[in-house]
Amino acid sequence: ALAMRGLAYQQEGEIDQALMYLLRAHKNTPPESPLAQGLSGHLDTMNKDAPALLQVAPIDYPLVKIDMSPELVSKVDRNATVFITLHSVATPKVPLAAMKRPVSNLPIEFSLMEMTDMRSGAAITEQDAMKMKARVTNSGSTETKIGDLIGLSAPFEIQKTRKVQVIINQKQ
Repeated sequence: ALAMRGLAYQQEGEIDQALMYLLRAHKNTPPESPLAQGLSGHLDTMNKDAPALLQVAPIDYPLVKIDMSPELVSKVDRNATVFITLHSVATPKVPLAAMKRPVSNLPIEFSLMEMTDMRSGAAITEQDAMKMKARVTNSGSTETKIGDLIGLSAPFEIQKTRKVQVIINQKQ
């Protein structure tokens, strides 16, 4: 999936985005696999075409998976919204980044880099421990309401974590 997304971005001319996905796909693929060998050749070709592009490898952002506890699925309106936010463990009140998806997309998988940064200043990669929060709401409100369903990840650090999982399993 990462390689396909990278190739799609490359076809659209978004080389920076393409490189992020292609490099990540290459890193996460066993070196002896045909995919890894194909990606190596493709990245080499990209490097010959634009040598400066591969000089700075992008940060290896964790992959995030958001899912819902099976016993809660039947209690959610299929038109509900999932708000996904990233918070610093030290200052959890204000989100660092966020995204919104329809609940019908669950389970949702994405790279942490796809989230929209909500503040100016230090990059999220400079933060220490963080947590992901996923909240399902039938009202569509950005504010947490009684009856919303939530899930929290364990604390993690971007630089040291490859996967983050959040299971929506609690009622607000």
